[in-house]
Amino acid sequence: MANLIQQKFSSDCGVAALAMFLGRPYEDVAVHCSGWELMRHGLSGPRTDFLASLFGVEISYRHPDVIDWTKPAVLSVPSLNIDGSHAVYWDGQRINDPNEGKAGKRVYSESLDYGGRRSAQEQCFVGYQRNDECSVS
Repeated sequence: MANLIQQKFSSDCGVAALAMFLGRPYEDVAVHCSGWELMRHGLSGPRTDFLASLFGVEISYRHPDVIDWTKPAVLSVPSLNIDGSHAVYWDGQRINDPNEGKAGKRVYSESLDYGGRRSAQEQCFVGYQRNDECSVS
């Protein structure tokens, strides 16, 4: 299980999830991001690819049907707090939501029901995984 990294700003869930995925401190990833990415826009796919490559990791984006759920992944899911998307880290066993522990924030947890869909896995609309851990589909 990964150590939970909380997001620090309104739009940096992708940074926190990527840091957990890479096994790096939040600051190691965030130092390469703009204030716009951290506080307003979040990370785009190409920026996430670039950031992962800075740490020697190649990633591929996958549809939920082809994600290897036994391996770590960062999942894009509907936000439970705003109209938009949210990034969570799947460590191969459980969800690690960067909002966890933040006052007033709803979080993804395997024990909760989200409108009939029981988990972030079922809510996921895309995810990415390391190329060296999973075959590219």
